[in-house]
Amino acid sequence: LQKIEEEGELTVAMAAPMAGPYDLNITAFGVLAEDNLSVPSFMADVGYAYGKTYNKELSTIINEPYASKLPTLLNGSLSRAAIDGNLTTQTKGDGGLFTAAFAYGFLTDPNHWFRQAVLENSVHAWTPTTPVRLIHCQGDEVIPYLIAQKTEATMNALGATNVTIVPVEATLGLSENLGHAECGLKAYQIATQLFATARGY
Repeated sequence: LQKIEEEGELTVAMAAPMAGPYDLNITAFGVLAEDNLSVPSFMADVGYAYGKTYNKELSTIINEPYASKLPTLLNGSLSRAAIDGNLTTQTKGDGGLFTAAFAYGFLTDPNHWFRQAVLENSVHAWTPTTPVRLIHCQGDEVIPYLIAQKTEATMNALGATNVTIVPVEATLGLSENLGHAECGLKAYQIATQLFATARGY
């Protein structure tokens, strides 16, 4: 959306991103500071993608035997559950997904390459003119609801006038908070309703 607005060649009526890690720095801090991963495949994919993009040796980010398995695990042929079954839920250190040196470097060194990379790739600190609805479940254990709250607050502080969070549970009148996986179908339901209303259906 930011690129579309900058280029000015398309007009977008509304954007409704769902449970995005818009502030990647806070997201990464939250993940690497925890002892366990709820969805190791997601975090392994992030480590793998950033390693490839920034030309880093994967074994300096991901522990073996997982580093050697990732090209096959992430080739698109396996379900998330199957990938998770081949990974550890321990976050870092001996037996963990991420190497101790990588996690420690990120958490302690402001000049660490991954710290700089996530700051460079965060998308929360700009001022959209298009209406934005940040659809998110309050019980999300993978991408915390706090990320959507910070994004809304930051965009509004920078001058946005039509950015709001749409909490899935409250919008649908649910009595219990939903986790990341359980949230998906409900989030799509809300997005469909939002766009149908915007189009006047």
